[in-house]
Amino acid sequence: MFKKKKYKPTRYKESTPEENLSDSEKDAVENFEGSLSSTPEAGVSVSFENGGKRGNKRKNSWIFIVLIVIFSLVFVFSLAVIIRETLAEYETEKSISNLQTLIPEVPEKEEPTPDVPIDPTRIFSISDFSQLQAVNEDTIGWFYMPCYTESTGLPIDIALVHGNDDSFYLNHDFYKNESINGWVYVSSDCNGEDIRENRNLLVYGHARSNQMFGGLKNLNLDTEWQANTDSHYIKISTPYENSVWEIFSWHETTVDDFYWQTSFSSDEEFLEFAYRVQGQDQLGCFSEFEFTADDRIMTLSTCKGLDENVRVAVHAKLIVSEQRDLPEE
Repeated sequence: MFKKKKYKPTRYKESTPEENLSDSEKDAVENFEGSLSSTPEAGVSVSFENGGKRGNKRKNSWIFIVLIVIFSLVFVFSLAVIIRETLAEYETEKSISNLQTLIPEVPEKEEPTPDVPIDPTRIFSISDFSQLQAVNEDTIGWFYMPCYTESTGLPIDIALVHGNDDSFYLNHDFYKNESINGWVYVSSDCNGEDIRENRNLLVYGHARSNQMFGGLKNLNLDTEWQANTDSHYIKISTPYENSVWEIFSWHETTVDDFYWQTSFSSDEEFLEFAYRVQGQDQLGCFSEFEFTADDRIMTLSTCKGLDENVRVAVHAKLIVSEQRDLPEE
């Protein structure tokens, strides 16, 4: 009799998919898994990096365009200013040259006059101002500041005007045409007919270029001019008198300073003014004066640089005057 065996089910070992693969298949799986673990991150990284570069390029392009536009506008504006200044310089030179034809011709050589007499200077030979006054009725005389050195903006040789509005000749020439260089003019606060009536004859002029009072602004740097005492004079001819003034002070100041004072309540106030402006001289190359209540001073006022608050003041004392025969009516 056979003994019945108990049936035991065969237990199979569970295996992973990799164990059922061949070596070559395992290598392929590993390579694939490696590509899955690295490629997506790298792809995302590259994608963002390329997008950022493209964004930066677009941003830089706009910045470059904006800068080009700004620089172009600055260039065009600067060019326009240069052209405007050049044309104004040309027109001013032309105006002055035209006026020279209305007065006696310049001698071939005008000698310095260290003794400062009323000499036969060209402007003192003007016998008739009617031609100048026919062009501009505001004409009161001729202003001449000689120069015997090579100094920029000197000599100053120009018709002198006097109006009722001090702002007009800041931007108008002798012919009353608009001009950025303006003209040389006596303050409306002064007596324009008889300049000796003014204790302080105030004369304005621009220094935007080398025209008008442009030669005054840098005299502090012109050592040759400072050393040449024959150049330290101003000569004015009017229908009523010829006069010579000697410069005694040059200084930089401000627009609200007292240097432009033209009226004085007393002799003491005038003398205080005279000594004060003499004491403000910054060059140290001029004669030093003792003033009296009968003295007369002329003040030249001009600008310097781009600061609208800065001024250059030049002061001169009347040292010689000679009355002229009154013109016939």
